[in-house]
Amino acid sequence: MLRCFVLIIAIVVPACALTTPLSADSPTDRRPFSASIGFDGYFKLGSWTPIFFHCSAGLEPASFVAVAADGNGLPVTFRGPVISGGEGEFQGWLKIGRADGSIQLELLGNHRQSLGTVNLQIGEDGETTAVDATTPMVLTIESGTVVRDSIEAIELQLFEQKCRAIAVDKSVDLPLTWQAYQGLRVIYWTTSSAELVAAISEQQLAAIENWVNRGGKLVLAVGKNGDLLFDDPKGIARFLPGKFAGTLPLKSSSQIELYASSKQRLLLPDDEPLTATKILPMAGAVAEPKNSTAPLVIRKPLGFGQVVLATIDIDVAPLAAWSGQKNLLLKMTLPGLNLNRTASTENESRSFVRMGYRDLIGQLMLPLENFSRVRFVNFTLVAVLIALFILCVGPGDYFLLRRLVGKMEWTWVTFSLMAIGFCGLAMLIARSTKPREMQINQLEIIDIDAVSLSIRGSIWTNIYSPSNTRVDVSPALTNRLGIATGRCSISWLGLPGDGLGAMRARTPTGLFLTGYECIMDVELSDNDFRSRLESIPIRVSSTKPVFSQYWSESTFAINSRLQMNTARNRLSGTVTNPLDVELQNCRLLFENWSYILNRPLGPGETIDIGSEMKERTAAFYFSRREESESDTGGGRPWDPQDDNLDRVAEMLMFHDAAGGRQYTGMTHGFQTYAELSEPVIVHRAILFGSIQGVCTQLKIEGGSGDVAYDYASTWVRIVLPVEYK
Repeated sequence: MLRCFVLIIAIVVPACALTTPLSADSPTDRRPFSASIGFDGYFKLGSWTPIFFHCSAGLEPASFVAVAADGNGLPVTFRGPVISGGEGEFQGWLKIGRADGSIQLELLGNHRQSLGTVNLQIGEDGETTAVDATTPMVLTIESGTVVRDSIEAIELQLFEQKCRAIAVDKSVDLPLTWQAYQGLRVIYWTTSSAELVAAISEQQLAAIENWVNRGGKLVLAVGKNGDLLFDDPKGIARFLPGKFAGTLPLKSSSQIELYASSKQRLLLPDDEPLTATKILPMAGAVAEPKNSTAPLVIRKPLGFGQVVLATIDIDVAPLAAWSGQKNLLLKMTLPGLNLNRTASTENESRSFVRMGYRDLIGQLMLPLENFSRVRFVNFTLVAVLIALFILCVGPGDYFLLRRLVGKMEWTWVTFSLMAIGFCGLAMLIARSTKPREMQINQLEIIDIDAVSLSIRGSIWTNIYSPSNTRVDVSPALTNRLGIATGRCSISWLGLPGDGLGAMRARTPTGLFLTGYECIMDVELSDNDFRSRLESIPIRVSSTKPVFSQYWSESTFAINSRLQMNTARNRLSGTVTNPLDVELQNCRLLFENWSYILNRPLGPGETIDIGSEMKERTAAFYFSRREESESDTGGGRPWDPQDDNLDRVAEMLMFHDAAGGRQYTGMTHGFQTYAELSEPVIVHRAILFGSIQGVCTQLKIEGGSGDVAYDYASTWVRIVLPVEYK
């Protein structure tokens, strides 16, 4: 017997060694491709992030499959085509919801045959590392690390918290679609290396441009290479905030020193002059310093985002080693910023820590989780039923059989009947506290840009199921306003923080995990991908949040006319509702002012803001101050447990205008594209209001029974140009 056992071991062990897959670090690894995720090995939790596939010669993949955990720890299988980024270079996309574990990647051929698989580990010791969902993540495109190092030195002044700054010096490390930039707060791009700029493809330039159009911020520095770079209108010139007028030598640096509030001289009398780019600002752009013949910084709105152009190189001598360079970066990124600002948590409520969230997206789930037809059983009722059951099966059963029946052996019958009766009563109570059909709570924010005629829609949807089920979620073709919503990206929604159900939660996800799929399609015209979810598991009496974004072109006639009298510092003109539905809670936001309309604005109706709207400071309106209070004091403090969906939506849309973290005590670091306060400072005004009922109904199929909307809130923001006189 012992000899047989030894013989089996001698055969099985070598066989297992031969069939065990080789690790990624094995010197004999013959995999046809390698892969990396994110930027320089970092990705942001809960945001779309790129996958870079580096393939051996002759390998031509057609699609990819990636398996990663969502915000609840459930495995999600992402399926989509790959986009070629050059010889042997391909890209895909996915979202990751956990800061540990592994990611399985597979490439497929034209006939869906497997071309190989790779497993990547998440963590400090793995191939990729997670950045928290609320941590600002910025990218610098530069030939060195000068700007990245400066951003890390001033991160507390920029973002009031630590950030993750990543430098990219190779064009192959840049995504080919704009969604892959979703986790970034700002992109800093220096052009002192003309070779690096020339290596960036048209696809990559279009991806950055689309990202800015949809709410990103690009800080671009162009100095000595202005003549070379702005010669091609299809290249980096697409970001020009005006007319290129050549380059010029700067022999004096006093303007730069004054702008950066620096006491150290940048140029001495005997130093070589700086080469600057001369730009004649276009209408709607803001030049800094004001009234300068050669502006140092020019800001230009681009769709829902912003381009900030510096006319000097900030990453080479003498600016690279100048002590005022960091202040210059601060002023370029955030105009009007107090240069002495540091992180402050004075207004931070302890309840955030207890509840497990510190970000507004976490608070958004409070009203989205509140379904009016779903009621919790009172603990008192449960305690009474338990006590009654004990009394019935104990002394009640005894006296019944002893006094009336006289046969104690019948207790097997009476006990069973009472158990069945109480179980049936419990089931009846449970069914009466929840609806039979699936319930939907939804917040939708629709943005319309009157200048670029682009539309962006963001939808937060929470699905409640009374039973164990699986559902498919796909885009609708149009919505109630007639907007085409087919170009839609649908994905799971992860919650920031470490509370229950959050992406940093340490609670186990449970046994017998069942996953679902995210199917992606790519429009080859602009590498814009769409996605849908299939077979999402929802457990009995639980919810599943999903997030959607769609993009379209506006066909609305914008007839608003706004003018800013710079001498009187007054805004005047008219605003028109371009929609065929009534706008309620209508407000106009411009710079630090809000204009309040105390009645609905009818379809196509035009009003004069001077005679029909009340002027108040933005902080006055958003803090809900009473009319008797001054603009400088009072106000209603922010409640972190407020479950009014419309109130939370206002903070998501205009957190900075309301006072930011100083007012709410909360961050707005996750899904910052919902914030639209900053375009107001770039010669724009925002008309916003709510419309009644559901606007965009996603296709939710599967499950048991019908789907009913319990509560839906829809807000429309219209970005309007302002003429300055």
